Amino acid sequence: PESGESNGASCPESKAYLELVNGAINSFYEPERLSKEQINALRSKYNCAIKSDADDVKFADEAVKDLGDPYTDVITASEAREIERAERGEITGIGVEIRATRQKLAPLAGEAAPTESENVPVIIDRVVESSPAQRAGLIAGDRIVKVDKEVIDTETADQTAKLIRGDVDTKVRLTVEQGGKEREVEITRKIIDVPAVKSEMRDGFLHLSVMTFSQTDVSEEVEAAWKANPNANGYS
Repeated sequence: PESGESNGASCPESKAYLELVNGAINSFYEPERLSKEQINALRSKYNCAIKSDADDVKFADEAVKDLGDPYTDVITASEAREIERAERGEITGIGVEIRATRQKLAPLAGEAAPTESENVPVIIDRVVESSPAQRAGLIAGDRIVKVDKEVIDTETADQTAKLIRGDVDTKVRLTVEQGGKEREVEITRKIIDVPAVKSEMRDGFLHLSVMTFSQTDVSEEVEAAWKANPNANGYS
């Protein structure tokens, strides 16, 4: 078998893995496409590779992907709670929006075009007002160098965000580059209330920016902004 896989004959079953795979199969897109042979093979495919609770989730997700279902993901309970909080406009973290931008390198002698650096700097795009990050002195433009002991060089913005997030009232230590100098801050995670809609009056016009469509209260916040500015000359 390939690396990470098993024929299932010599390793014990993981009950947690089986529960996750069975649950995913029950919600599978177009379940009639699955044969009993496919399902049975996946139920034992990763037996020898599973060593921890995290492996249960990881390999159950891989098993679902093997079946070709692009609509089903197997995630941890904590990730599910994060999604539910995000839909309510609440995120457990420090209150920053980040982005990762791959840098262009000057072409070497004999090269026709610049190449991309393997290092991907993760930059703070926005700091939420009154958030733990703002109180710690983080500002837009700061580069995240480390999260706890994890050096941030090839991580994506999503991967870095997962490192920063955690349970409420737990601490995370960030090393950031600010103004050409590195500084380390310890920040306590809190529930961050992220508005779905940002409104601003400029030159008599109300400008609305929808920050996310994943929350359930977008239309209510848009309506509230309209009602709060009845004398606006127009909207955008």
